[in-house]
Amino acid sequence: MNTPGIAGLLAGIKEVEALGLNHIWQHEQALMRLFISEVQEIENIKMFGPSDLTNRVAVISLSMNNLDSHELAVILDEHYDIAVRAGLHCAPKAHETLETSEKGLVRVSFGPYNTKKEVERLIEALKEISLAF
Repeated sequence: MNTPGIAGLLAGIKEVEALGLNHIWQHEQALMRLFISEVQEIENIKMFGPSDLTNRVAVISLSMNNLDSHELAVILDEHYDIAVRAGLHCAPKAHETLETSEKGLVRVSFGPYNTKKEVERLIEALKEISLAF
């Protein structure tokens, strides 16, 4: 029996119950709305996924025209201390369909512990990187 795993799962369930699913959902939606509204104005960034937030989880995949996804992720990490996921995300066939196999995508996700200030920092970082490349 995986006792540490069971204990961790129980702690996670209690944390979600304490925060409340509706609170988590509303918080993530607010962060997504802020991010999408600002980033869609950056010319050389393309976001993937539905624009209707009602049917969307707090994950956004994006590309920047002049950078490989791994290059963008490294810049965000090393220069801005922002962690994102880059590449094909264990879904190479999906990337073939999206025609993003060559450079991959950067995946950004928001959760109950992310703040508006953190999202604003990410937006500003993307704007700066966009101007530099």
